[in-house]
This record gives sequence, structure tokens and C-alpha cells, in this order.
Amino acid sequence: MMILDAGAPVWVLRFTPDSRRLLSGTAKMSKASPTWQTEVVDIWNLADGTRHQHALPDRRRWLIPNELAFHPTEHRAWLAVNEYLLEFDPTTGEAISADTASSKVAVAVSADGERRVFREGPRDEPRFVGDSKSLRLWEQPVEEWWSTVAGFLPDGDRFVTLDSKKMHIRSFSNSGVSIVSVRYPTYNVNQPQVSPDGKHLGVIGYAKMYLYDLHDLGEPRAIGGTATFGDFRSFAFHPTNGTLAVIHGGPTQIKLYDLATLKLRTKFNWKLGRMWSVAFSPDGTLAAAGSDSGKIVVWDVE
Repeated sequence: MMILDAGAPVWVLRFTPDSRRLLSGTAKMSKASPTWQTEVVDIWNLADGTRHQHALPDRRRWLIPNELAFHPTEHRAWLAVNEYLLEFDPTTGEAISADTASSKVAVAVSADGERRVFREGPRDEPRFVGDSKSLRLWEQPVEEWWSTVAGFLPDGDRFVTLDSKKMHIRSFSNSGVSIVSVRYPTYNVNQPQVSPDGKHLGVIGYAKMYLYDLHDLGEPRAIGGTATFGDFRSFAFHPTNGTLAVIHGGPTQIKLYDLATLKLRTKFNWKLGRMWSVAFSPDGTLAAAGSDSGKIVVWDVE
């Protein structure tokens, strides 16, 4: 087990594709106004606990998982932040390029790294954009201003998007057209994630976490919470062993569920403060959780 100190509340954690590094997005309360702002992304080398820091443009809130995407094989990552789509080296934090053409909200990359989708545009002209190797291929206008990209399915063509009312599965090769959609069982959802195997979509609602089967978009399964919106804070799919890590209920607890049955397997209380973020490494050997104290615990899954 390793304890890292980011020095500020840790709102998002993501392992790099090689599982050797961990990216953490922290946020501090702005002095100018009562808002949380993220100024840097920390890149931790897990071999020795050292870190690089990647400075970001001015933020108005904390990061969320689907604002960050990695190329699966190359040292390239993208961060959708305010009016930028930043490309940087996730091993060093060194900036590669910045697309400032229009406001970017979320980004997703296919498993082979060949295709990328991001959500851009102002409130009155939101759209999804598909590109390949930085060549812009299509734009798909969307009706809802609040819309985001959750991730690609394994075939590299279909991808999942969400708006304030529905979840959509869209086709990249058909210019981002919606193939199928389903309404949520709640008013709104957030923090969407597609499982590594592409079989499930997880979303957090106001009082429950919902899990959709992406092969059969029927009624979602749910993990229940309280009536308080902040009860669910973060979750992560293990890439291979059918485990779902969820932060909810007791604010210092990480709960591990069996994905097939949604039965609670075990829970951890690392006593590092209220937990806000959790992640599994792509190779499945490590997990990490971040707290509002700035402490990050990294542990061996086995």
C-alpha cells in the first residue's frame, strides 16, 4: 500500500494505460469567488511516488472522469477543459497542442486509438464532433445543451452519449447519428462511465447508482442510497474480475460490489478523510482512492 499527498481535495483519479502512473485532479476553493477550481493535474510515478505537475487554464470547477482520455498505446492524453482541448504527454505533463476553436466539454477515444469524439460548442449550438488522427470528419448537432460523451464500445464504432433526459448509442461511421436511446428512471444523471469490456454503462443519479446493460437497453439495475444527492460520489469498474468499486453511504468508505449480482463483497475504511474518487488500473492489479484531505491511497487489488 502507498499513500500519496496531493495537497488538495482529489476529485478524479485515472491510471495511465500502462498502469505505471496515476493522474490526479485536485481542486481548491477560489479566493475570488466561492467556487472550486482545478489548477494542475498531478502525474504520479508509482515506482517511487514522485510526481510531475501539468498546469491547466483557469478552471471554474473540479474535473470529472470523462473530461480526460488516453491514447491506448502512445504517450498522448486529451483533456477537455473550458474552451480548450489540451493534448499532453501523460508521462511528463508536457503540452503537445491545444485546440481552442470552441468550448470543449468531454472527450472519448476508441480502444485502438484511431477515433476520437468530443462534445463542443456554446449553449445555443452544442454538437458532437468525430475525428481521426486530428482530421475532423463530422459534426452532429444535439438538442440538449447538457450533453456529454461517456465512451466507446469495443467495436470502435459505437459510442455512448448522454443528455439531461436520455442515454444514446451512436455510430461513428454514420456521422454520430443516434442508433438507439433510452430514458433515465430519474431526473438527471452524472459521471457516466462505460465498463472496460463495453458491456455496461454506469451513471450516478440523485439517490441511486444505475447500471445499464449496453447489449439490451432495458430497465437498469440499481444500487440504492439515501435521498441525498451527494450520497454517491464516484465509482470504477475493475477491468477483468467483475468488481465494482463505489463511494457512497459512509463518506470514508470504499465499497466493493459483485457486478453480476450487485451484492456487497467488502468495504475499506482507510481513515484518510471523506473519499471523493476511485479508480482501477487497466491491468487490474492496483486500485486508488482520493480524499478531501488530499491523501491518495494506492493498494494491491489481490
